[in-house]
Amino acid sequence: MVNKARCLKTAKLVAVKEILTEKLSHSQRTHLKREIDILKFCDHPNLIKLLEVFELESKTYLVLELSEGGDLFDFLKRNQSDISEEVIKRILVQIANGIKYLHGFGIIHRDLKLENVVMSDLTDEATPKIVDFGFSMTIGPNQLLKEQLGTVGYVAPEILQQKSYGKSCDVWSFGCMAYALLCGALPFDYQTKERTMMETVKCNLDFELPGWKNRGLDPRNFCAFIIVKDPKKRPKIQ
Repeated sequence: MVNKARCLKTAKLVAVKEILTEKLSHSQRTHLKREIDILKFCDHPNLIKLLEVFELESKTYLVLELSEGGDLFDFLKRNQSDISEEVIKRILVQIANGIKYLHGFGIIHRDLKLENVVMSDLTDEATPKIVDFGFSMTIGPNQLLKEQLGTVGYVAPEILQQKSYGKSCDVWSFGCMAYALLCGALPFDYQTKERTMMETVKCNLDFELPGWKNRGLDPRNFCAFIIVKDPKKRPKIQ
């Protein structure tokens, strides 16, 4: 649960995320500790800023900077086909900068999606900020992971195939967000999770959806460049 509050010290509005720690499993507690540690460490304009942490016996409160523009999913619903390529480019560049910062410190987000990027306000110049670091993890330069995490529709095929994976899983998710912002739909989104997972692994991109009608060749090439099945062939965000 996230509520709006006012800081008594600064009189500024903040977001307070309330977590019922007593109901968390051991793995969920581990994820929460990682999230707090990563948020405390990170300092970047395109990552949500953690201001304070209050840990009680049964609850933990994360005090975060307030972003009042909703998430990117809301942004897409509000604007649908009216989002210019220039605005999308500006948003994607800033998200990429946030991911680059994370990857530079060996941090993988592992759950990048439209719902996990919030906008600072409702203007066209709003700043996107990556949130929800519950699945994030810090790894070594050559370390790979095997834990199956992420959201179907955004999760990389190597994770679905239970293969080892690294930072490139975030690049895949970033590509899925770019595709959705450009055409109004995810690249792999079907009625069942099973079908969505199957099509994700096949990785046959469809640029015939109605949302692509008024987009040029460059946005299509951009998505095709990023949404690549083989993680070794995906570009690095730099």
